[in-house]
Amino acid sequence: MAWKRLKIFCDQRFAAMMEYVKHRLHTHVPDQRIKSLLDQHPSFSDSSFAIRTGLRTKIVSQEDVFWISAAGDYVELHARTGTVHLLRETMGALEERLDPGRFVRIHRSRIVRRDQIAEILSEDDGEYVIKLLDGSEHRCSRTYSRMLTTWLKPGKA
Repeated sequence: MAWKRLKIFCDQRFAAMMEYVKHRLHTHVPDQRIKSLLDQHPSFSDSSFAIRTGLRTKIVSQEDVFWISAAGDYVELHARTGTVHLLRETMGALEERLDPGRFVRIHRSRIVRRDQIAEILSEDDGEYVIKLLDGSEHRCSRTYSRMLTTWLKPGKA
């Protein structure tokens, strides 16, 4: 009996293939069996982002993201190491994916991780300036200040 040689592949090639399949699922009507298999794969849970750069796909954990800013049809994930990852997703779609207990939207173009907030400065016009532990400052607009003040009330986490 002749044995077929199987092609050996590494974790990076497997992750790239998974990202390709996920992309195809978002652009085409998915087969429920394939979708459920992908949802079970731990690398692509809602607690991480698959960042594609050329032929590489890097997995970035939500744990490593300090704040997020809008950049057209993309979002910039500002990470712990000071690196910025570009992800093709809108702020609205990303906000739905994020854990509201960990992230708060403070502006139409800004989301911050709650446990990274070091200081909140109140402005006269009903806006706030949010200072994060990494030293960055972000303006909280009046539109989103209600969500922030609700979060700051005693008994809220």
